[in-house]
Amino acid sequence: MSSSNPIGGYFELELRRGELPHSDAVLLNSGRNCLEYILRTKQPKRVYIPKFTCDVMLEPLDKLKIPYILYSVNERLEIKEEIEPKGDELLVYTNYFGIKTDVCYELSQKYGWRLILDYSQAFFAERPAGSHVFYSPRKFFGLPDGGMLYTDQELEERLPVAKSSSHFGHLLKRIEDGAEAGYGDFKTDDQALSNLPLMAMSKLTQRLMANIDYEASKSRRDRNLAVLDRVIGQKNKLTLKAPAVGLLCYPFLSDDSSLRHKLIEHKIFVPTYWPNVLEWTKETELEHQLADKLLPLPIDQRYDQDDMSKIAKLILEDN
Repeated sequence: MSSSNPIGGYFELELRRGELPHSDAVLLNSGRNCLEYILRTKQPKRVYIPKFTCDVMLEPLDKLKIPYILYSVNERLEIKEEIEPKGDELLVYTNYFGIKTDVCYELSQKYGWRLILDYSQAFFAERPAGSHVFYSPRKFFGLPDGGMLYTDQELEERLPVAKSSSHFGHLLKRIEDGAEAGYGDFKTDDQALSNLPLMAMSKLTQRLMANIDYEASKSRRDRNLAVLDRVIGQKNKLTLKAPAVGLLCYPFLSDDSSLRHKLIEHKIFVPTYWPNVLEWTKETELEHQLADKLLPLPIDQRYDQDDMSKIAKLILEDN
């Protein structure tokens, strides 16, 4: 059988081929471009978007010149005041940390196709039918990019396939030189995802995803979550009522604004979700307090009970 592929020569990175989770989704090059895909197909007049979200979510809205309204969430991370999208308006809600899945189902029953569910922080969570849902697997695994979208309408145009090798370096550098050595590359590679054209998921990202042990990852996350919740759960001002389902992190809310710095000093790297919220809001607003004091503690598949005990000990010293 003839083939256009060359035979022989140097080896490629050896990654197996296989079926991906969410394989029936539309595979795209980023989570934010999943939102753009929906906006292109639905062409809404206006979009409601949470104030407590990453500013990259505004990129497709600005790009397509679609007006939006920022709304507030309450202390349960749910929509604070009633929103009623009219006509072809759309509403975006985030499944925060993967703990608001039940709320997502309720909202889907209420809003149907007018609801866009951001599951970037909820890779393992079940999704409701009838609403648009998108995932961002690189939040959970060592991947350069990628987004996975469930929606009810396809674009008529054929999307070009993305290339990922140019923003892959931080993943390799962390293995050989450590997290701190690769952090500069991570920021560069992360910035490279800004304003990317809408494209299909790269072959590299798909091959990398085919090598992940998803069940082991979910189980490890669940065990680590259980350890932290057992030890520091009573100190957490954010109530976790949802069952553990491979959560992104353990969201720990504290009154101590200095705790983040202390953890980082001990090489426990906890990001801020999201720095832009501090600029968008006043200090008296709940979203401002969440961005400032909510600590997304790492519980992912790289870590074990000893790591969780170290985190818990540092937190209990000051609480």
